[in-house]
Amino acid sequence: MKKYILVYDSGKGGENVLKVLKKVFPKENFLLFCDKQNAPFGNKRKDELEKILFTAIFSLTKKYPTKAIVIACNTMSSLFKRELKKTYPNVFCIEPMISKRILKSHTLVLATQSTIKNSEKLKKYKSYSTYHEVAFKTLATKIDNTNNLHNLVPYLRENLSPYFYCKNIVLACTHYTSIKPQLTKLFSHKVFFYDSSFLTAQKLKKIMPYTKK
Repeated sequence: MKKYILVYDSGKGGENVLKVLKKVFPKENFLLFCDKQNAPFGNKRKDELEKILFTAIFSLTKKYPTKAIVIACNTMSSLFKRELKKTYPNVFCIEPMISKRILKSHTLVLATQSTIKNSEKLKKYKSYSTYHEVAFKTLATKIDNTNNLHNLVPYLRENLSPYFYCKNIVLACTHYTSIKPQLTKLFSHKVFFYDSSFLTAQKLKKIMPYTKK
């Protein structure tokens, strides 16, 4: 019986993660579910998101046999990681790629409002003087809906100009991987990006032996 690695997100972010996963697991079968009907996730209430997520995962896993489930959305992961793991032992939740090492330099975290508020991992580092954050309400939707990402440059400049001295950018929303070129243009110096897609794939490798049946 064919089994899948299920990738769940609200839109473009899931596609970004899937590209990386396919490179790491070229022989696996993938099922991408972009829940665009309920997007954006980042500014919805927790009870709304809980219903959206668990209804979708239950329906998908009932219909399609899965080896692993990747929640390719920092918003959903930050809110429901513990609950998901209790119900689905083969789930992996993406989280912001941040550490003490990165915070040796000024670091800007870009995320949705919900991730900024709820991510346990981000909370560990908010006291660092080199930690800075911008919570976007509509950026993920703008990325999903535009045909030309360059059009987002003025919007990005307006929101990020106070942080142009930062050396690192943590992309704590998988949608934001799409705008690396646009972000790069805003800074007069070289910036280093940290997103969790490849790290997710590497960690998934560790659990795959337990799901290959």
